[in-house]
Amino acid sequence: MGNRKVVDQSQRLSFPYCAILRIFTEFTNLKKQKEEDSGSGFLIGPRHLLTAAHVIFSEEWKVWANFIAIVPPEGGEERIYAYRAYSFHDCDMALLLLDRSVGNEVGWFGISHYNQLGAFVEKEANSTGFPAKYNGDMLTAKGKFLECEDEEEIKFHIDITEGQSGGPVWIEEKCGPMALGVNTYGNRPERYNGGVRFTKKKLVMMMNWVSEMYDVVEKIPQQEQIADATERRKDKRGQE
Repeated sequence: MGNRKVVDQSQRLSFPYCAILRIFTEFTNLKKQKEEDSGSGFLIGPRHLLTAAHVIFSEEWKVWANFIAIVPPEGGEERIYAYRAYSFHDCDMALLLLDRSVGNEVGWFGISHYNQLGAFVEKEANSTGFPAKYNGDMLTAKGKFLECEDEEEIKFHIDITEGQSGGPVWIEEKCGPMALGVNTYGNRPERYNGGVRFTKKKLVMMMNWVSEMYDVVEKIPQQEQIADATERRKDKRGQE
């Protein structure tokens, strides 16, 4: 389903691909067992990374990730870390506050919603993320949107697989790339994949979160932010 291709490193440094990032997580259950996983996310503000809630929450263990690290657009060994996460109670989305204003360096996606599915169903759908089996490569694909009666859901004929959850479902507009939703599921027997569709209610909530996150950042002295992030890098490297 859809025309897939690997995004090479030179393309990954150009917009919009540079605003789509790989997420690594670590979970610890009540028995102190640990499990690592990965997913995708995309910038919607300077420090604001949108992803799927199940990327940072283990349904099996019913615990939130105790460690979240994000690979910067340029790659390498350095990591960006998450300070805070907001999640929706009624859908599979979460917003992360990062310890670095990477969005000011590379830009971020516009986000939009359409009251009527027919307003965008004829447009070409794009889905981009980091499949786990591709060893860190970014994969992007184009395809068709499908009719969907549920305004909370977006469906399309594009292949996505494990690791791409949290990446954007986006279209090309005259003003630039615009995200309409978040990838959350793939490999459906019904021959379609999909995710969470943005609604006016979700956009208002996200903008409120972004505003709250600015307040959080302002209350944390810059030297404490840097020190905290540095300690987490040391801790992670010590575990490797």
